[in-house]
Amino acid sequence: MNTAHLEDTRDEIEAFDDTRATNADRLRLAKVLLDAAIALAEEVAYKTDDAEARAYWVAKAKIMAGDGHGYLSRDFNLDQWIARVETDTEE
Repeated sequence: MNTAHLEDTRDEIEAFDDTRATNADRLRLAKVLLDAAIALAEEVAYKTDDAEARAYWVAKAKIMAGDGHGYLSRDFNLDQWIARVETDTEE
């Protein structure tokens, strides 16, 4: 993981205003944090050549984080939850 990605994550946290944040905003911040955690864990798994961690922890975390994981899965994920909350807010 490059330091620019960590800096972007820090910027997102610092810009977050809990007093004005919607539920969708809270979930989007959770996604930023989760994506950063997955990237760090994946980096460790590759550096330690831990195929089991990549296959079972990193892959599962990517599926739960969002639609862009590249795996076939119908598991409910954070992107879907964000979309649901945004749709509920619009009604």
